[in-house]
Amino acid sequence: VRRWFEDTQIEAQRGDVKQQALLAQMYNEGYGTERDVRAAASWAERARQRGYRMKG
Repeated sequence: VRRWFEDTQIEAQRGDVKQQALLAQMYNEGYGTERDVRAAASWAERARQRGYRMKG
C-alpha cells in the first residue's frame, strides 16, 4: 500500500490530474500514509483547478 501511495504521489507531482485527485483521497483516508486533511485539501484543489470534478 505504501508503494502505491508513493507511485501515486510521483505521478501527481508530474501533473496527472487523476492521480492528484487519488492522492487527495489517500491523504484524506490515511491510505498508505498518515492522514493529513490539509494535504488532502491542497491536492484536491490542484485537481479541481485543472478541471477535475470530485464526486460527493
